[in-house]
Amino acid sequence: MMLLFFFSLILLPAISGQESRTNTQISYNLHRVTKQQTLYGLSKEYNVTIDEIKNANDGLPNGLQDGMLIKIPVNSNSKPEIIEPVSQIKPEKKKFFEYQARVKELIYPLALRYQVSVDSIFALNPGITETLRTDQIIKIPIVKNTTGYITHSIKHALSLSKLAKYYNLPVDEIKSINPYISRDLKVGQVVRIPVMKMDSDEHLNADLMPAKSEKTNVEETDLVVPVEDLCDKDHSAESFQIALMLPLYLSQVDTPADTTVNEGALLNFRYLKSFTFIQFYEGFMMAVDSLRKTGLNCELFVYNVEDDVFETKKVLTDPQLKSMDLIVGPAFAKTFTLVAEFAKQQKINIVNPFSSRNEIIYNNPFVFKVKPSQEFQYETLAEFLNLRYPDAQLFLVRQNQYRDEVEFHKLESILNQRLISNSIEPYHEINYGNDSLVSFLKRASSFKKNVVIIYSENKAFIFDMLRKLNEIRDKYQITVIGIPNWKKMEDIEIEHVINLNTHFLTTEFINYDSPGVKGFVRNFRQKYQTEPQQYAFEGFDTGAFFISALMKYGKQLSQCIQNYEYNGMQSGFRFENMPESGFSNKYWKVLRVADFRFEDVSPSENH
Repeated sequence: MMLLFFFSLILLPAISGQESRTNTQISYNLHRVTKQQTLYGLSKEYNVTIDEIKNANDGLPNGLQDGMLIKIPVNSNSKPEIIEPVSQIKPEKKKFFEYQARVKELIYPLALRYQVSVDSIFALNPGITETLRTDQIIKIPIVKNTTGYITHSIKHALSLSKLAKYYNLPVDEIKSINPYISRDLKVGQVVRIPVMKMDSDEHLNADLMPAKSEKTNVEETDLVVPVEDLCDKDHSAESFQIALMLPLYLSQVDTPADTTVNEGALLNFRYLKSFTFIQFYEGFMMAVDSLRKTGLNCELFVYNVEDDVFETKKVLTDPQLKSMDLIVGPAFAKTFTLVAEFAKQQKINIVNPFSSRNEIIYNNPFVFKVKPSQEFQYETLAEFLNLRYPDAQLFLVRQNQYRDEVEFHKLESILNQRLISNSIEPYHEINYGNDSLVSFLKRASSFKKNVVIIYSENKAFIFDMLRKLNEIRDKYQITVIGIPNWKKMEDIEIEHVINLNTHFLTTEFINYDSPGVKGFVRNFRQKYQTEPQQYAFEGFDTGAFFISALMKYGKQLSQCIQNYEYNGMQSGFRFENMPESGFSNKYWKVLRVADFRFEDVSPSENH
């Protein structure tokens, strides 16, 4: 469940190669002006004079305008915002931890193991049932139990033997601490369930803490810990340091450009350039704020890293960077390569949210590539077909034998490996240039579903194919799946798309009808006085996934993240460690067109 809250405006630390957090040069905060704000009010808020604000912004000849970004000098008499970490207030100690369920795991043994009542687990997790879904994440209260028992409130007619079976306990053990209990339990009755008594905090949730070695001369890193145990610990109470590196073009807002529009001219591009990645920052900050409400304790350091190798090298001289637990960015290829090499040397996990190039993870086990590669689209397609169309007649259509030959053979190879089929030939290949729909008509089933996978981005071919399939749809049950990038296709006849139950695969999709997205848009508007665009959603999803994974796995992030899947507001995350390389996201969404809108029917979704 996505947690969204209302927050006050965030001040962006202006950290760059020229202006580090520790130097003595003038530092600035970047402030977005909201309605009815005045220079007097800003001067009081930041403890600077009106003239100092004007001098930092070329006099502000046109005054303050709603949505404008201005620089606020940091008052030397007060502690600069730029020096302080983003969060100085430690949250209250969390009163629960998150647990990931195993296959068909019951809630009762968990209550016994962690010495809490099932009622308290149900109260923390509205909507859960007695049997948990595989990999379901639930909250379990953190309590110190010194009574030697937990309680179970009887909600429906139940026998004592059945209750004992729930907890895998002998009936006599339950009767021993419930001397007046009868064989048939009554609704509303509270039964004590015996557990091992804990005398001190040292035993509280002991299996959540790393085991201590009895050999004092053995380093913790020398111990061999099974991966399943390594990834089952809770790290949410730890403190983390995170670096966010984005090209914010702070130097270009030294002098606000003329934003008036004359004779249809666009706003000054140099001014707009500074806005390119600002929404990624804003979305990322909303994720940080949301996670703080769940107990996140972190210091966030924001760096202005543009497409400049020399300036990036200066940023990397900051000694604070060596202590980071996670680096997100930079955006450009040259600067990311430079920072990724630094991260490799310092053994820091680094995230690239913007590039789909496989080269960025080669020979660097610390790089996480968020944009999925094309071959993972084919794996998702095979998984989707196995799940939703296991008995369908499959057809794989290409325009001709030469077009997109390399990628088409990759698709064939993955389908041959991953499709589950009782047939010797799991799918029929159609070369449209040779036989049009003749091959389809010969093999199409009149009583089973026919799934037609069309591999092409050629509009003329796609339009012709859909038109001809639409003409015979009354005779056959036809589902079309368009790859690789049909969602970006314009001018497709919508009636044909709907009639043929057409599906697309995409890495990004925002369902503006979902409550989570509606809440995010509402909060973003209130916080930043503007509409969230693609980068805002990307920033939130990236921050929410990686920081929550950091809270869950801590230093073991790279060893455990392959167990962690997340479907965000725009992007999904499911990482795989590539051979002799870093990690690549393999999450593609499957969309279906229904009622003139897209519907997410991805294999990982519960439909």
